[in-house]
Amino acid sequence: MTEDLYFIDSIVRALRGPDAREALRAAFRDIVCLGQRARFDLGYRQFQRWMEAVAAAHGALDNAGLSELAPRRRQTETVSLIIECDGRPVTRIELEGVGKAAYMKRARPGRYRVIFETGWVLLDTQLIPADFLWTESFPGEPLSMAADDDLVLRQPPTREFDLASGCLAMRIYAGREAGCIEFVRCSPGDADNG
Repeated sequence: MTEDLYFIDSIVRALRGPDAREALRAAFRDIVCLGQRARFDLGYRQFQRWMEAVAAAHGALDNAGLSELAPRRRQTETVSLIIECDGRPVTRIELEGVGKAAYMKRARPGRYRVIFETGWVLLDTQLIPADFLWTESFPGEPLSMAADDDLVLRQPPTREFDLASGCLAMRIYAGREAGCIEFVRCSPGDADNG
């Protein structure tokens, strides 16, 4: 994916789907999310020019009710992620705005994929017991017997991932028998994701 034409792949995937209108809505949300990053600024401007040309030539966006999604940057749009483990979908994560977080509890080791609802794979990686289990992550360090999700999330993450060029952060926290994965929608240009 070249940064100046990053939007093309999302649109192509959307048009191949069974419900192109809904798939395009999701693709536009993804495109707008990435377009908020400085590194994709030129590509986002090209996307806007492309959308204006399509609208002027065909009027199709207005007729389909899609024109309101593309031409402006919207940080309040919901970002939808599909989380797979070992080739099977395990949950869907919805992030509604910048700074919002969502959690996948009882996470265990396996091959994880994080995918925008348009099909764009953001992460494909193997997560191991040391990512999720306290005794593997912090050998010899005590974990409260009453450890709950809030306590686990107050500990340092075992791993962190920068997704969608910094629009999203994924953090893994170790627990007693399973871990927790936190997904956070980040501000544009927020290099440290925190």
